[in-house]
Amino acid sequence: MCIRDSFSDGAKVYLCTSVDEVIDLLDKGQGVFGISVGKVLGEVEATLTEINPSHIEDLDELTLRRLGKKAV
Repeated sequence: MCIRDSFSDGAKVYLCTSVDEVIDLLDKGQGVFGISVGKVLGEVEATLTEINPSHIEDLDELTLRRLGKKAV
């Protein structure tokens, strides 16, 4: 069984991709809430693989200043 569910304990987010991972997370005894993200995650992954990299612009003024500073 392949699942893609997201769980959070309020501080961290966990992506569980198997029933065993869900059981391991719940076995720790802490409260968590879960969100089923299987379909959405698949759509996002597909979209990201289709995105063409954009042209890299010249460095902006702030970046040039930072690069020009010498370490003390």
